[in-house]
Amino acid sequence: MDTVRWVVIALASFLCGYCYVKFLTGHPLQMRRHLFIACLGLFAWVALLAGAFRGIELLVAGLLSALIACAGYALSAAASWRGRTPGRCLS
Repeated sequence: MDTVRWVVIALASFLCGYCYVKFLTGHPLQMRRHLFIACLGLFAWVALLAGAFRGIELLVAGLLSALIACAGYALSAAASWRGRTPGRCLS
């Protein structure tokens, strides 16, 4: 059970970072879906941090999950810019 909460918080934080970039760079018809998923991941991230971790474990989980969210953000940003030629618009 202890491992499950670490895996779930890692997935929720990665999902939040990844889908946030998809929301910012996606097609306008798909923006709502990506924003919903990013907000769902953020809610799960914060709820799990507040409910499942205490003391120093909360600090470690918060820092680790913030790094994982940044990694999801960076991977999604790199994927969205791959294949685009300079001077071309985002659409």
